Amino acid sequence: MDKVSVVFAGYFLGFAIIGLLVMPLMTFLHELGHALPILASGNKAHIVMGTGDSPLTLTFNNLKISLSPTISTSFCYWEESLTQRTALLALIAGPLTSLLISMTCIFVYFRFSTSAELSGLLLCIAGITFFQFLFTAIPMHYPSFMGAYAGAPSDGYQILQRLK
Repeated sequence: MDKVSVVFAGYFLGFAIIGLLVMPLMTFLHELGHALPILASGNKAHIVMGTGDSPLTLTFNNLKISLSPTISTSFCYWEESLTQRTALLALIAGPLTSLLISMTCIFVYFRFSTSAELSGLLLCIAGITFFQFLFTAIPMHYPSFMGAYAGAPSDGYQILQRLK
């Protein structure tokens, strides 16, 4: 195998790991961020990861997690009976979780000496989660190219609506 093939295989493997493992995990943590204030208030939260007919469903006390094979979308659902304060905290906590993950990765990258592979992974996670923070915190309705999210209000938009 020549050097070009090895480099290409390495990049392909890296993108596969990021697409299949890192991005869904960071998205799950974002959704878990939404769920934590809800759970802390004694209410029920349901995180749905992906689309499909037969999701794997896990339940931990008041937290229900549904995982489908195609993890292209994710949402955290909660009961409408939440107090205004709890709903606002839940909406803020998702983007804030993404921002904290991004800042933590940047801190570890600059503070500790890490291998090139780990440094690359840290920067990749920092970039993904910072973009996730921005895209969810900016008040808007998601554009049509966002697939299942098209037309849905962002966390930032929902926060502004609740503050009115």
